[in-house]
Amino acid sequence: MQVRAVGSATRIADGAITKGVDVSNLNYLVNGTSALYVLYTADDDKFWFVWASDERLRLDKESSDWLSRKSVTLKFREELSLTALSAIHARVLQESRMRRRVAETLANSSLKEEVRFSIDGKTLTTTDSLEAFEKLSSNGLLFVTHGLARDVLRLYGLLTDSQRNEPKICAVAAYACMSTGQYNDALGNAGRALLKKDQLDNADLSFVEEVRDVCLYQLGRISLEETLQRAETRASSASGSYALIKRVDVLRFAVLRNQCRDEYASGFRELRSLLVEIQRDETISGPLKLEAHIHVLYAEGHLMWILFTHALTATVARELLKVAVLEPWHQDVRNALTRIVEWEREIERVIAQANQFGIPVLIAEALRTRLVGRSAIIHGMKFAADRLKIGAAPTLADIELLLKDANSAVECYRIAQHLEGELSVRMAIADLYEMLGEVGRAEAIAREIKPQADAMGYGRITAACDRLLSNTSIWKQLERELDHNEKTDEDVQWSEMQGEQMKRFAASMVDIERLPPDRFEHVHNDVKATRMGAIERVHWCRHLQLLQNLLHNQLPQTSYSVPCVYSCGCARHGYASMTPSPDARSAIDRFNTTALRLSLN
Repeated sequence: MQVRAVGSATRIADGAITKGVDVSNLNYLVNGTSALYVLYTADDDKFWFVWASDERLRLDKESSDWLSRKSVTLKFREELSLTALSAIHARVLQESRMRRRVAETLANSSLKEEVRFSIDGKTLTTTDSLEAFEKLSSNGLLFVTHGLARDVLRLYGLLTDSQRNEPKICAVAAYACMSTGQYNDALGNAGRALLKKDQLDNADLSFVEEVRDVCLYQLGRISLEETLQRAETRASSASGSYALIKRVDVLRFAVLRNQCRDEYASGFRELRSLLVEIQRDETISGPLKLEAHIHVLYAEGHLMWILFTHALTATVARELLKVAVLEPWHQDVRNALTRIVEWEREIERVIAQANQFGIPVLIAEALRTRLVGRSAIIHGMKFAADRLKIGAAPTLADIELLLKDANSAVECYRIAQHLEGELSVRMAIADLYEMLGEVGRAEAIAREIKPQADAMGYGRITAACDRLLSNTSIWKQLERELDHNEKTDEDVQWSEMQGEQMKRFAASMVDIERLPPDRFEHVHNDVKATRMGAIERVHWCRHLQLLQNLLHNQLPQTSYSVPCVYSCGCARHGYASMTPSPDARSAIDRFNTTALRLSLN
């Protein structure tokens, strides 16, 4: 920000206040981030402001030769009020988030290169143009991603004119210049690469266009809205192997948002199928193949958590219904345990591959994936010990390896300048601490990372921090619900259940038992009947029993295949109705009438 002052404001016909600045000064500010000019007018004691990039856009439209002048005139129209400060704050945040997104996108895009050279400063000490050309052609983008942009530009200076005009070399130079804030130079290199765009594959072309648009935005030649719109258009028009990679990226987010076990498993199977295609595609680089593999394993690690929560739901639901746990559910658990062992072996191989490539963002993603999967297992151990009285509860010693993975992942994310990844891993550590009862440690982490997540617009991380700090995390809510169920009479719980709750409960039972959708009504009616019986015991007679033949529940083929049939009994007097009915209300009313008459007699 630069502040100027005038004794008396000079206004033009449209009401703007004018102030001259050197062209070099404007160019200097435009090359920064979210740059502002602020003007103080002494005659009315007010402050005015204008965005440097907006003035650059205006000057471009008004005159094509303004850059050749010594000075230009700025036009101040907006007063620096409290309302304006809020708008300035919002724009700075929006622009910062855009820059962070671009940095992470370009860093991931560099994974299309096969790693052929060790990625460190010593690798780039060559003074031979042929060797420099080979290294920049093979791994130039990766070198820039690893923070070696200035070394890359030094190598670029060794190249011959013909070597510099190669479109791939132009792309590398553009990325290096952009990373060091040399936006005009970056724009020139990107332009030369695009002159030979027919020699670039889809991924390289998209990469160069992204660099170009970021530079245009930084120089104030296009708006933030146009920059984001161009990025969305590129993503939607991807084709070939590049489209295959994008498909994995889109599908994994769709899968992770789905909490229905069967639908999640279906999406996961599609992910696995895509991974097979990617592994067979010889045009896709090793790092990109590994990245896709990591994404699939991350989704599967999340699936292990889904299976655990379904196991929990099955336990609670079937206990409430007084029904034995079905064999298919036991098989689900056995299958999950087997897959956990296989998953552990697979993620170990992936981490080893990531270390061989030596790419920080890949190493971080692989370690984070193992962290997610093992966290699900730790949560399972905690639940089994606390609620099912099986095994010992996990301790801090049990999560030492997880913390080691997490700390290594955080360091790699920092090297790759990937803030969202870093914060998400730290939040995972906080969740583990909270689950183990180390609430102070968990809250300290959440308080530290929340301001950063807020500033960058990482809504998912912000929401997780808010839940933890307000004692409403998923784990805490689950504990409270289970504690409430243990302390509250079951009949009272059932009698208080409302319409939507009963529907959700029935839907959960259908999902847990993997019943066909057409059996939902039978399950729903049984849930409503169970509630009717509970209401009778709470408000009429605690000895009343709503009875049915539960043999149908022993096999998935017969479970709720036909409507349930009910009869009633009295646990105190031994009365039992002789005529069962599919209408629970009718069965209860007839029994109450008959039992009352018998009692009076």
